[in-house]
Amino acid sequence: EPSNFDYSDAYPSYDSPSKHINEFINNPKYFGSMRIYPEAKLALKKLHSSGVKITIVTSIGDSLEVQRSRLDLYNRELNNIVDDVIFLPLGGKKHGTLELFPCSFFVDDLVSECESANAIGHSSFLFPRKYNAHMSSNIGVKQLPFKWYSLPYFNHQPNLFGSK
Repeated sequence: EPSNFDYSDAYPSYDSPSKHINEFINNPKYFGSMRIYPEAKLALKKLHSSGVKITIVTSIGDSLEVQRSRLDLYNRELNNIVDDVIFLPLGGKKHGTLELFPCSFFVDDLVSECESANAIGHSSFLFPRKYNAHMSSNIGVKQLPFKWYSLPYFNHQPNLFGSK
């Protein structure tokens, strides 16, 4: 896992690894080998089984290759529990899209996206990564706990994930 968002530590021989990201994400073999985080998978399945509509907003890119690979990943890993996937251009801001949805909870790995979602009423959680470990927010962005059942949605269903 890279410590720098631009992957410069993961690929030190490249002068600027971030300029290769578009090529990397458009390679179907990359997404073909990805897996969903086990806690995320469990949380999303529980939400779906309780009747919650699940929409994923991603700014990983909107090329046909990225869309096809991402949808294959979600279908393979999540067994068609995702109701909608909204693809934004690579690095696109999610604020305008999130404004279209009723307030809920939002998870992202960028503090700026979480702060933006908080500003429009979503409860935001920062997904912990090495590259965002040093970042903090002054406007209520919380760290996503390893056990997703502590998210606000699950507070009224304490046994949703079973006992510890």
